[in-house]
Amino acid sequence: HLLRRLVLMIGGEALQSGFHFALNIALLHVLSAQGYGIFAIAMVMGGVGLSYIRSLTAVPASIWMGKSTNRAGVDAHDVTFGTAALVVALVMAAATALLMQLWGEASSIAAGCFVGAWSLRSYMRTAFFARRQQMIVSISDFVFTVAGIALTALAIWVAANVLQAVFYALAAANLIGIVVLVRRARRTLRISFRMPARRRDARLWPQLRWSWFSATTTNIQGQCLALLVAGSEGPAAYAPL
Repeated sequence: HLLRRLVLMIGGEALQSGFHFALNIALLHVLSAQGYGIFAIAMVMGGVGLSYIRSLTAVPASIWMGKSTNRAGVDAHDVTFGTAALVVALVMAAATALLMQLWGEASSIAAGCFVGAWSLRSYMRTAFFARRQQMIVSISDFVFTVAGIALTALAIWVAANVLQAVFYALAAANLIGIVVLVRRARRTLRISFRMPARRRDARLWPQLRWSWFSATTTNIQGQCLALLVAGSEGPAAYAPL
């Protein structure tokens, strides 16, 4: 049973990675160096968003939900981490849009939507795996991949601003994947900013801050140099990287 869950999880990740790789190759032939650099930076920001949302919400949620001995405990952690995931996704979306605005990029809002939707779907995938609904997650991954291929191909084929259209297409594909998760599992992303949820966040923070520190140092080591190149020389210089 564990092997089956691992195969489904890795298979879903492989589908998405293959799609993103193919999309990068396609856009390499369509966009200018400036445009491709912007797209590559957005993908990097998406990766940063995934690292934070997984370390601060998705992985802790799967651990604590797995340790809960009753339905109420599972639901309480689901609300707590689901709310935190939404906040992290919105912060990453805003940070991406602001970064693009610094270069005067017209696709800044579209890029932010893509990063935010991608980050949120990443949390929901892990949360549904923690609820042992791996088949539903696999269906969602497949639907996301098919929708992403169709929408990005349409964007490349007909859009005047290809980069902006691709960002919106990716955001839409991620939202479609989220809708499939919710509808198939008959669940929703539950959020709450009330005092009980904030108290749970405060109790969990002493343990989560080490995850935050680890994710931050890893991102600095992995992405800081490349982003410094893009910041000093412009997105076109980042494209070859």
